[in-house]
Amino acid sequence: MEQTILVTKTVRYYGKEIPIEKLGRYSDKKIQVECPICNEKRWIYAKIYFNSENTICHKCGLKQRKKDLKKGSKHNRWTVLGPGVKVGFSECKCQCGTIKEISNNSLKQGLSKSCGCLNIEQLRSRCKHLKIGMRYGRLCVNGPSEKVGYSICKCDCGAIKDINNSRLKNDTTLSCGCLQKEIFKSNWHVLRGKEHPNWKGGISGLRPRMMATKKYKTWRIAIYERDNYTCQKCGQVGYKLNVHHIESYAEHENKRCDENNGITFCHKCHLKFHRIYGRKNINKTQLNEFIQEAQQ
Repeated sequence: MEQTILVTKTVRYYGKEIPIEKLGRYSDKKIQVECPICNEKRWIYAKIYFNSENTICHKCGLKQRKKDLKKGSKHNRWTVLGPGVKVGFSECKCQCGTIKEISNNSLKQGLSKSCGCLNIEQLRSRCKHLKIGMRYGRLCVNGPSEKVGYSICKCDCGAIKDINNSRLKNDTTLSCGCLQKEIFKSNWHVLRGKEHPNWKGGISGLRPRMMATKKYKTWRIAIYERDNYTCQKCGQVGYKLNVHHIESYAEHENKRCDENNGITFCHKCHLKFHRIYGRKNINKTQLNEFIQEAQQ
Protein backbone atom coordinates (compact mmCIF):
# COMPACT_ATOMS: atom_id res chain seq x y z
CA MET A 1 0.00 0.00 0.00
CA GLU A 2 1.36 3.40 -1.02
CA GLN A 3 1.72 5.76 1.92
CA THR A 4 0.76 9.44 1.64
CA ILE A 5 3.66 11.84 1.98
CA LEU A 6 2.99 14.21 4.90
CA VAL A 7 3.69 17.84 3.98
CA THR A 8 2.53 19.47 7.25
CA LYS A 9 4.92 18.54 10.09
CA THR A 10 3.46 20.59 12.96
CA VAL A 11 0.14 22.24 13.80
CA ARG A 12 -0.80 25.02 16.20
CA TYR A 13 -2.59 23.61 19.23
CA TYR A 14 -3.54 25.81 22.22
CA GLY A 15 -0.96 28.42 21.18
CA LYS A 16 1.86 25.90 20.74
CA GLU A 17 3.35 24.19 17.70
CA ILE A 18 3.14 20.42 18.21
CA PRO A 19 4.16 17.57 15.85
CA ILE A 20 1.44 15.73 13.92
CA GLU A 21 2.23 12.46 15.74
CA LYS A 22 1.02 13.91 19.06
CA LEU A 23 -2.49 14.69 17.73
CA GLY A 24 -5.36 12.39 18.68
CA ARG A 25 -6.61 9.82 16.16
CA TYR A 26 -9.93 11.71 15.86
CA SER A 27 -8.52 15.25 15.61
CA ASP A 28 -10.32 17.77 13.33
CA LYS A 29 -7.11 19.69 12.59
CA LYS A 30 -6.42 20.10 8.85
CA ILE A 31 -3.09 18.96 7.48
CA GLN A 32 -1.56 19.00 3.99
CA VAL A 33 -0.56 15.74 2.30
CA GLU A 34 0.92 14.75 -1.05
CA CYS A 35 -0.15 11.80 -3.20
CA PRO A 36 2.89 9.52 -3.81
CA ILE A 37 1.69 8.64 -7.34
CA CYS A 38 0.64 11.96 -8.95
CA ASN A 39 2.32 14.29 -6.37
CA GLU A 40 -0.89 16.32 -6.03
CA LYS A 41 -1.12 18.20 -2.74
CA ARG A 42 -4.41 18.43 -0.84
CA TRP A 43 -5.78 19.35 2.60
CA ILE A 44 -7.46 16.66 4.72
CA TYR A 45 -8.51 16.18 8.33
CA ALA A 46 -5.92 14.58 10.62
CA LYS A 47 -8.41 11.84 11.59
CA ILE A 48 -8.65 10.78 7.93
CA TYR A 49 -4.86 10.59 7.70
CA PHE A 50 -4.63 8.39 10.84
CA ASN A 51 -7.61 6.10 10.15
CA SER A 52 -7.69 5.74 6.33
CA GLU A 53 -6.32 2.52 4.90
CA ASN A 54 -5.98 3.82 1.35
CA THR A 55 -3.94 7.03 1.46
CA ILE A 56 -3.55 7.84 -2.26
CA CYS A 57 -5.76 10.52 -3.87
CA HIS A 58 -9.22 9.77 -5.27
CA LYS A 59 -8.19 10.05 -8.94
CA CYS A 60 -5.31 7.61 -8.58
CA GLY A 61 -7.55 5.23 -6.64
CA LEU A 62 -10.08 5.22 -9.50
CA LYS A 63 -7.34 4.53 -12.06
CA GLN A 64 -6.09 1.57 -10.04
CA ARG A 65 -9.58 0.08 -9.65
CA LYS A 66 -10.91 0.69 -13.15
CA LYS A 67 -11.07 -2.18 -15.60
CA ASP A 68 -11.39 -1.29 -19.27
CA LEU A 69 -13.89 -3.23 -21.38
CA LYS A 70 -12.54 -5.42 -24.18
CA LYS A 71 -12.14 -3.70 -27.51
CA GLY A 72 -14.78 -5.00 -29.96
CA SER A 73 -17.14 -6.30 -27.26
CA LYS A 74 -20.82 -5.66 -27.96
CA HIS A 75 -23.42 -4.38 -25.51
CA ASN A 76 -26.84 -4.23 -27.18
CA ARG A 77 -26.30 -1.77 -30.08
CA TRP A 78 -23.00 -0.44 -28.72
CA THR A 79 -19.57 -1.71 -29.90
CA VAL A 80 -16.58 -0.80 -27.71
CA LEU A 81 -13.82 1.00 -29.66
CA GLY A 82 -11.48 1.50 -26.70
CA PRO A 83 -11.09 3.29 -23.33
CA GLY A 84 -12.61 6.76 -23.07
CA VAL A 85 -11.01 9.99 -21.91
CA LYS A 86 -13.01 9.92 -18.65
CA VAL A 87 -12.12 7.34 -15.99
CA GLY A 88 -14.58 4.41 -16.09
CA PHE A 89 -15.89 5.28 -19.57
CA SER A 90 -15.45 3.60 -22.96
CA GLU A 91 -15.60 5.07 -26.45
CA CYS A 92 -18.42 3.24 -28.23
CA LYS A 93 -19.99 3.19 -31.67
CA CYS A 94 -23.74 2.72 -32.06
CA GLN A 95 -25.27 0.53 -34.75
CA CYS A 96 -26.52 3.71 -36.49
CA GLY A 97 -22.95 5.12 -36.63
CA THR A 98 -23.02 7.53 -33.68
CA ILE A 99 -19.83 7.56 -31.54
CA LYS A 100 -20.07 8.44 -27.84
CA GLU A 101 -18.35 7.89 -24.50
CA ILE A 102 -20.53 5.62 -22.34
CA SER A 103 -20.09 4.63 -18.70
CA ASN A 104 -18.78 1.06 -18.30
CA ASN A 105 -21.40 0.37 -15.61
CA SER A 106 -24.22 1.46 -17.94
CA LEU A 107 -22.91 -0.90 -20.63
CA LYS A 108 -22.50 -3.87 -18.26
CA GLN A 109 -25.92 -3.45 -16.63
CA GLY A 110 -27.70 -2.79 -19.95
CA LEU A 111 -28.87 0.67 -18.90
CA SER A 112 -27.58 2.21 -22.14
CA LYS A 113 -28.67 0.22 -25.19
CA SER A 114 -28.20 2.78 -27.96
CA CYS A 115 -27.62 6.45 -28.69
CA GLY A 116 -31.40 6.96 -28.75
CA CYS A 117 -32.16 5.46 -32.15
CA LEU A 118 -33.68 2.33 -30.54
CA ASN A 119 -36.28 4.41 -28.67
CA ILE A 120 -37.23 6.27 -31.86
CA GLU A 121 -37.69 2.99 -33.77
CA GLN A 122 -39.85 1.56 -30.97
CA LEU A 123 -42.00 4.69 -30.95
CA ARG A 124 -42.44 4.53 -34.72
CA SER A 125 -43.38 0.85 -34.59
CA ARG A 126 -46.13 1.62 -32.02
CA CYS A 127 -47.33 4.71 -33.88
CA LYS A 128 -50.40 4.27 -36.09
CA HIS A 129 -50.29 6.41 -39.21
CA LEU A 130 -53.41 8.21 -40.40
CA LYS A 131 -54.88 7.13 -43.72
CA ILE A 132 -53.74 9.12 -46.75
CA GLY A 133 -56.59 11.25 -48.08
CA MET A 134 -58.41 11.59 -44.73
CA ARG A 135 -59.75 15.11 -44.11
CA TYR A 136 -59.74 16.96 -40.78
CA GLY A 137 -61.35 20.37 -41.19
CA ARG A 138 -59.40 22.11 -43.96
CA LEU A 139 -56.48 19.68 -43.74
CA CYS A 140 -55.94 16.65 -45.97
CA VAL A 141 -53.42 13.93 -44.96
CA ASN A 142 -50.71 13.41 -47.62
CA GLY A 143 -48.64 10.85 -45.68
CA PRO A 144 -46.63 10.16 -42.49
CA SER A 145 -44.06 12.74 -41.37
CA GLU A 146 -40.44 12.12 -40.31
CA LYS A 147 -41.51 13.28 -36.82
CA VAL A 148 -42.98 10.52 -34.68
CA GLY A 149 -46.75 10.94 -34.27
CA TYR A 150 -47.06 13.59 -37.01
CA SER A 151 -48.57 13.62 -40.50
CA ILE A 152 -47.84 15.75 -43.55
CA CYS A 153 -51.05 17.66 -44.29
CA LYS A 154 -52.10 20.03 -47.06
CA CYS A 155 -54.46 22.87 -46.21
CA ASP A 156 -57.18 24.12 -48.57
CA CYS A 157 -55.21 27.39 -48.88
CA GLY A 158 -52.24 25.42 -50.31
CA ALA A 159 -49.93 25.43 -47.27
CA ILE A 160 -48.21 22.12 -46.33
CA LYS A 161 -47.43 21.44 -42.68
CA ASP A 162 -46.52 18.68 -40.20
CA ILE A 163 -49.49 18.30 -37.83
CA ASN A 164 -49.71 16.20 -34.66
CA ASN A 165 -51.99 13.17 -35.21
CA SER A 166 -53.75 13.50 -31.85
CA ARG A 167 -54.60 17.14 -32.60
CA LEU A 168 -56.12 16.09 -35.91
CA LYS A 169 -58.20 13.30 -34.35
CA ASN A 170 -59.48 15.56 -31.55
CA ASP A 171 -60.37 18.36 -34.03
CA THR A 172 -58.00 20.69 -32.16
CA THR A 173 -56.23 21.70 -35.38
CA LEU A 174 -58.53 22.35 -38.34
CA SER A 175 -56.23 24.38 -40.63
CA CYS A 176 -52.68 25.64 -41.09
CA GLY A 177 -53.72 28.81 -39.28
CA CYS A 178 -55.66 30.52 -42.07
CA LEU A 179 -59.05 29.69 -40.48
CA GLN A 180 -58.11 31.45 -37.24
CA LYS A 181 -56.95 34.52 -39.19
CA GLU A 182 -60.25 34.68 -41.08
CA ILE A 183 -62.29 34.41 -37.87
CA PHE A 184 -60.13 37.08 -36.24
CA LYS A 185 -60.54 39.50 -39.17
CA SER A 186 -64.32 38.98 -39.35
CA ASN A 187 -64.69 39.73 -35.61
CA TRP A 188 -62.08 42.49 -35.51
CA HIS A 189 -63.43 45.88 -34.50
CA VAL A 190 -61.36 48.77 -33.19
CA LEU A 191 -62.89 50.11 -29.98
CA ARG A 192 -62.82 53.88 -29.95
CA GLY A 193 -64.33 56.58 -27.79
CA LYS A 194 -67.25 55.48 -25.64
CA GLU A 195 -66.89 51.86 -26.84
CA HIS A 196 -63.40 51.54 -25.30
CA PRO A 197 -63.31 50.02 -21.77
CA ASN A 198 -60.92 52.78 -20.59
CA TRP A 199 -63.29 55.58 -21.67
CA LYS A 200 -63.77 58.15 -18.88
CA GLY A 201 -66.28 60.49 -20.45
CA GLY A 202 -63.96 62.43 -22.77
CA ILE A 203 -62.00 64.21 -20.02
CA SER A 204 -58.73 64.27 -22.04
CA GLY A 205 -57.78 67.64 -23.49
CA LEU A 206 -57.26 68.35 -27.19
CA ARG A 207 -53.46 68.35 -26.92
CA PRO A 208 -53.15 64.93 -25.13
CA ARG A 209 -55.50 63.46 -27.75
CA MET A 210 -53.42 64.98 -30.53
CA MET A 211 -50.18 63.61 -29.00
CA ALA A 212 -51.74 60.13 -28.84
CA THR A 213 -52.36 60.01 -32.62
CA LYS A 214 -50.18 57.96 -34.94
CA LYS A 215 -49.35 61.04 -37.04
CA TYR A 216 -47.93 62.92 -34.04
CA LYS A 217 -45.96 59.89 -32.75
CA THR A 218 -44.45 59.32 -36.23
CA TRP A 219 -43.45 63.00 -36.40
CA ARG A 220 -41.77 62.86 -32.99
CA ILE A 221 -39.76 59.70 -33.85
CA ALA A 222 -38.69 61.28 -37.17
CA ILE A 223 -37.26 64.31 -35.27
CA TYR A 224 -35.40 62.01 -32.81
CA GLU A 225 -33.87 59.97 -35.64
CA ARG A 226 -32.87 63.09 -37.60
CA ASP A 227 -31.07 64.49 -34.53
CA ASN A 228 -29.59 61.06 -33.58
CA TYR A 229 -31.46 61.11 -30.25
CA THR A 230 -29.17 63.95 -29.10
CA CYS A 231 -30.08 67.22 -27.33
CA GLN A 232 -29.18 70.03 -29.73
CA LYS A 233 -28.18 72.37 -26.86
CA CYS A 234 -26.19 70.34 -24.29
CA GLY A 235 -25.37 67.23 -26.39
CA GLN A 236 -27.05 64.69 -24.06
CA VAL A 237 -27.66 61.37 -25.85
CA GLY A 238 -30.91 59.57 -24.94
CA TYR A 239 -32.68 59.63 -21.54
CA LYS A 240 -35.68 61.98 -21.13
CA LEU A 241 -35.70 63.67 -24.53
CA ASN A 242 -38.43 66.07 -25.72
CA VAL A 243 -39.32 67.38 -29.16
CA HIS A 244 -39.58 71.19 -29.03
CA HIS A 245 -41.82 73.11 -31.44
CA ILE A 246 -39.71 75.88 -32.97
CA GLU A 247 -42.85 77.91 -33.65
CA SER A 248 -45.56 77.71 -31.01
CA TYR A 249 -47.79 74.62 -30.97
CA ALA A 250 -50.88 76.65 -30.00
CA GLU A 251 -50.44 79.47 -32.55
CA HIS A 252 -49.37 77.43 -35.62
CA GLU A 253 -51.84 74.58 -36.00
CA ASN A 254 -50.71 73.79 -39.56
CA LYS A 255 -47.08 73.27 -38.40
CA ARG A 256 -47.71 70.92 -35.44
CA CYS A 257 -46.46 67.85 -37.35
CA ASP A 258 -44.04 69.60 -39.70
CA GLU A 259 -40.53 68.07 -39.51
CA ASN A 260 -38.97 71.50 -40.08
CA ASN A 261 -40.78 72.84 -37.02
CA GLY A 262 -39.22 70.42 -34.50
CA ILE A 263 -35.90 70.04 -32.67
CA THR A 264 -34.63 67.61 -30.02
CA PHE A 265 -33.97 68.91 -26.48
CA CYS A 266 -33.34 67.06 -23.25
CA HIS A 267 -35.98 67.58 -20.55
CA LYS A 268 -33.90 70.12 -18.59
CA CYS A 269 -33.00 72.24 -21.65
CA HIS A 270 -36.62 72.18 -22.82
CA LEU A 271 -37.86 73.51 -19.47
CA LYS A 272 -35.06 76.10 -19.41
CA PHE A 273 -36.05 77.43 -22.86
CA HIS A 274 -39.69 77.94 -21.83
CA ARG A 275 -38.67 79.57 -18.52
CA ILE A 276 -36.68 82.16 -20.50
CA TYR A 277 -38.95 82.76 -23.52
CA GLY A 278 -42.35 81.54 -22.29
CA ARG A 279 -44.74 79.35 -24.27
CA LYS A 280 -46.30 81.86 -26.68
CA ASN A 281 -44.85 84.00 -29.48
CA ILE A 282 -41.76 81.77 -29.75
CA ASN A 283 -39.82 81.58 -33.02
CA LYS A 284 -36.60 80.47 -34.69
CA THR A 285 -34.67 83.62 -33.64
CA GLN A 286 -35.16 82.78 -29.96
CA LEU A 287 -34.09 79.19 -30.67
CA ASN A 288 -30.84 80.32 -32.33
CA GLU A 289 -30.08 82.65 -29.37
CA PHE A 290 -30.70 79.79 -26.92
CA ILE A 291 -28.41 77.33 -28.78
CA GLN A 292 -25.63 79.93 -29.37
CA GLU A 293 -25.65 80.69 -25.64
CA ALA A 294 -24.47 77.12 -24.99
CA GLN A 295 -21.68 77.35 -27.57
CA GLN A 296 -20.18 80.57 -26.13
